[in-house]
Amino acid sequence: MTDVNIEFNNRSLLVNTEYNLIVAPVNNNTSEIQVDSEPQTKTRTIEITSEEKSFLMDIYNRPFISISERYKSMNLSAGKGTRIVKSLVRKNLCKIVEINLGGKGGNTKFLILTEKAFETIVMPEQQFHTKGGGFEHYFWQFKLAEHFKTMNKDWKVNIERQIMNKFIDIVIETKDKIIGIEVALTSVNEAINIQKNIEAGCDFVIIACKNNKILEEVEQIKNNLEQSKKNKVGICLLNKLLKCNSISEVIDSDLLPLIENSKERR
Repeated sequence: MTDVNIEFNNRSLLVNTEYNLIVAPVNNNTSEIQVDSEPQTKTRTIEITSEEKSFLMDIYNRPFISISERYKSMNLSAGKGTRIVKSLVRKNLCKIVEINLGGKGGNTKFLILTEKAFETIVMPEQQFHTKGGGFEHYFWQFKLAEHFKTMNKDWKVNIERQIMNKFIDIVIETKDKIIGIEVALTSVNEAINIQKNIEAGCDFVIIACKNNKILEEVEQIKNNLEQSKKNKVGICLLNKLLKCNSISEVIDSDLLPLIENSKERR
């Protein structure tokens, strides 16, 4: 900070030339000061290499692939890819998010861009905040929606579809049925979700749970439902739903006709 003393009306004033503000002693016999205004925020340009910019653009265009998948698809060795990621994290241009995909290898790592990253690559900011939560919640919505789109080309699959006054995480419309899918990272809101989805007109509701603990909690919620509603609810793990070849794999056998009779195979 650069300070210059000047005299004004027989008083000694200290001028901060860096932030264009004046700090004045309360009196000439004390070291206390008054700040007349806040420092002006300076914009600092973040320097990145061409490789780092390409990496940021790849995250922007493909936000839902893991770090290891990104290295492979970009023909980067693990060592070089790690050096790029560490540099971008250090520059506060991206953050690492871990998601448990249900496998035996632990959590899978993903990258999300920061506000500074969008400014640096001059791209509009992406928002991964849905009605149900942040990046992890949206990740599962996106992956499940893509999975069901490829399962049957005649199905209409939408994320955050509003039916009546209810926003549903994923909605599948078959020829004559509506299936609502809720991503349950906790069990807190699932009793309400089941009730409102059925009231909104869903013929069937699937609650896809993050882990076995949440699944057990949702099972208890289902057990407390009246029988007519209980018959419309299926519960499974997220990773099982993502790997299924047919919705019938994750629902009770007595409910199969509800889905199977409305499916239109390719």
